[in-house]
Amino acid sequence: MKNKSVKNLIHSIGLRHNLSDNIVKNIVESQFEFARKTMNEIDYTKINSEEDFDKLKKTFYFKGLGRIYIHKISLKRILKIK
Repeated sequence: MKNKSVKNLIHSIGLRHNLSDNIVKNIVESQFEFARKTMNEIDYTKINSEEDFDKLKKTFYFKGLGRIYIHKISLKRILKIK
């Protein structure tokens, strides 16, 4: 993390909960790593219909950030590029 204010926030959380900065950083980043890993594991070549798309795990909820999801139209554009 390059942003000094983020580093300071991580450090203050660590002090408050008696955790090292590295542990707090890993906790914060783990939810995003999970989403990236899950999205990379999807076999996009097997999405041939609306039903296939509906079966995907495509919504991720991040505490304090909100909901992020794979949108159907965006996915179609990405698949055309590949």
